[in-house]
Amino acid sequence: VKMPVAEIINPKDGDSIKEGWPIIFLGSGSSPEESNTIPDERLTWSSNISGILGNGQTLQIDKGLPKGKHVITLSVTDKYGNKDSASVNLIIR
Repeated sequence: VKMPVAEIINPKDGDSIKEGWPIIFLGSGSSPEESNTIPDERLTWSSNISGILGNGQTLQIDKGLPKGKHVITLSVTDKYGNKDSASVNLIIR
C-alpha cells in the first residue's frame, strides 16, 4: 500500500500574520492509490488553538485567527482510510 502525502504550500513555517488579517491556506493531498488527487472533502485544516478550520486544497479564513503560536496541520485521508499530515508553525500577532 502506498501512503497518501500531505503538503502545505501556504502559510510557510514560521510566518507571522497580524491578528484579524485574512489568511489563505493552500495545500495538497496526493495518493498513488487514487490517481494522485485526493478530493477536497478529505483534506482537513486544523489549528492546535482554534481546532478544525475547514476542508479543501484552498481555505480562506476572512477574519484570521486569534493571537498566539498556532501549529497548523493539513491532514489527508485516502479512500482506504490511510492518513498523512503536514504541519507548520504560524504566529498571529
